[in-house]
Amino acid sequence: MKHSFKNPLFILGYPRSGTTLLRALLGSHTKISLMHEPELIRGMRFAGISISEVIERESYPHVLERLQKVSVCRRHLSTLSSEKISELINYPEDLSFREIYEFLLPKPDDVEIWGEKSLGNVFYIPEIYKLYPKAIFVHIVRDPRAALLSHYRKKFAASADCLPTLDRKGIRFFAHGAIRWKKWLEAVNEARQNLDETVIIQTRYRDLVTEPEKEMRRICSAVGVNFEPEMLAASHRKNDPVMLPGGVYGTYAHQNLTQTINPKRAMADKELPDWASYIVEKYVASDLENLGFDSNKKPIGIANKIKIEMELLLAEKKIYSKVSRNIDNRKGLNKNFSFLNVP
Repeated sequence: MKHSFKNPLFILGYPRSGTTLLRALLGSHTKISLMHEPELIRGMRFAGISISEVIERESYPHVLERLQKVSVCRRHLSTLSSEKISELINYPEDLSFREIYEFLLPKPDDVEIWGEKSLGNVFYIPEIYKLYPKAIFVHIVRDPRAALLSHYRKKFAASADCLPTLDRKGIRFFAHGAIRWKKWLEAVNEARQNLDETVIIQTRYRDLVTEPEKEMRRICSAVGVNFEPEMLAASHRKNDPVMLPGGVYGTYAHQNLTQTINPKRAMADKELPDWASYIVEKYVASDLENLGFDSNKKPIGIANKIKIEMELLLAEKKIYSKVSRNIDNRKGLNKNFSFLNVP
């Protein structure tokens, strides 16, 4: 039952930033196995379980009940066999946070490096590092203008090339997204400042899609494995878990995964209307510069600028509050989920 996952690998990044592509590429390596969005650490923190806690065996059913409260975590649990779940419920000894985590995310026997991609892990880097002092994190960062355009199309648009409209919904969406993107980046940057530079490997989505072999060679070297050319083969990604028909993940958000990596994806930020770029850059201009992303200095017209600034004057305080609540929720700070409140 008890495992010892000495060198786990964690994929980090903001939504729609290429985390699934990166996970699929690394997961195609013969010595690496990466699970897709189990969100178990977030789920266990939601349950109020600290990383230093030992859980009494009588509480295992309550732990599983709390994990079901997180939708993506519930989705992962649905992929486990009923025998696996029963084995945990009936396990005769108390288990630590790490032991429960490893039990619910079993490691294949034929790989050297095991790990996962869960977006919520961005806010648990210090805790994960305490659990696994030899862990490696790979953080992929995408130009927020491209990431937010992709997110907008996924959430609202009827087609993959649809453009947002300059209205209240559009203004608030890009302001909220830019502020949230910045907070996510700050969480990673803070961890990078406090950990050894070899612990968090950073790559830009732009570099990954324009020079995939060069970038994957660099990442493989940092992870400690040799680059395998087959990792870049689109045919390998046809059997990826998110592409399986009738699977729990759904293919709607990853339609390009099985295609040959297209360098034109690096230019998606250029498709964003100037007014939306103006909003995003209002909040993240310094971050764009630090990451080497060009700024869009095109004028948007006085009427559009007034419309945007008036809407943000009315909504900005609420937007910041909403972002803070969202991040607190992801950090598991919602007391309604406290494990201590379980009868």
